[in-house]
Amino acid sequence: MVEEEDFSNYISHIKGIKVSRRANLRGLGNLRTGDQNVFSHGSVLRGDLALITTGRNVFLGTNSVLQPPHKLFKEVRSYYRQQIGSHVVIGRECVVNAAAIGSYVRIGNDVIIGQGCVIKDCVRIEDGAVLPPDMVVAPFSVVGGSPAKIIGRCVDVESQLGEQFAIDTYHTFVAKLDSATPQT
Repeated sequence: MVEEEDFSNYISHIKGIKVSRRANLRGLGNLRTGDQNVFSHGSVLRGDLALITTGRNVFLGTNSVLQPPHKLFKEVRSYYRQQIGSHVVIGRECVVNAAAIGSYVRIGNDVIIGQGCVIKDCVRIEDGAVLPPDMVVAPFSVVGGSPAKIIGRCVDVESQLGEQFAIDTYHTFVAKLDSATPQT
């Protein structure tokens, strides 16, 4: 069972970044975040492994993990950077090992994105999808299933819809956060 979000336990940054006190941000020197990012309760960013860069307006849901991808070279695991674009919403209970995620991307709940995947702009990934390692998802695709496959195409205005969805998600979250914070 997923715990109810506790909006009183968030730290706010001047750039509009909201971080749960129960988020686990490792390797802060390797985390580069854009404005208006939200890192929810139980979320984990593994900057201790390699550089993680996020664009503007990225929402990481409860208990989701951003972990840079890795390759094995002569039995040694080598991690490399992870790039997340702008206006990206990642749902609850997701594990993201992608090399790159473009902008205007919506990732549902309980999604697993395998090592080294590349997700282009304007993509929607349905709840419960499991993307195999090194999958490349073309722009304007809808992805679902386990193993994941392309199940449809997004409309050509997906970039505008994706941007608005990410902005609305951020503002809804901030409104809940503000209403839970005692006024002094």
